[in-house]
Amino acid sequence: MIKENEFKGTYSFSHSAGYIFVIKHLGKFLILTILIIVLAVYKGNLNIIVTICAILLLCLLYYCVEKLLKKSAYKINIDFKSRQLRFYMNRSGDIISSTFDDIKNIIVNFHITFLLEEKKILYNDLQNKELLNCLNKIRKIHWGPLSFLLVTDKDLRESLKKS
Repeated sequence: MIKENEFKGTYSFSHSAGYIFVIKHLGKFLILTILIIVLAVYKGNLNIIVTICAILLLCLLYYCVEKLLKKSAYKINIDFKSRQLRFYMNRSGDIISSTFDDIKNIIVNFHITFLLEEKKILYNDLQNKELLNCLNKIRKIHWGPLSFLLVTDKDLRESLKKS
């Protein structure tokens, strides 16, 4: 267990460069996939109805993922000295700063969800023990029903619930 006085510096948590690359170029990957499907139809390997359904499904999936990515961050900086968090957002490139007091709730479910005064920010690194320990010092973490499936370290979850 980490003691309260051990959190004095700045902590930075970020996704890998590969993850950030894929997220930034997701639209290009979709266009390439649609072109491959259209090329297969042109060559006569696919039925036109199947192609239309596949393209519509891909566009719907892309729309849903895009909505999710607009709310998600790829990097978080936690500064315990100034009691601030900085979220580096995926799609907009914005940096959202907030104080610890601005955070209404932290929920771990399918993502780590930060409920701020006027925004909801998502971050999807559920396996990072240091991040979860830091967040538990900021505000008590609320565990959603999917967290029991996705957070594999049960001892960590139980220790964070007790503190």
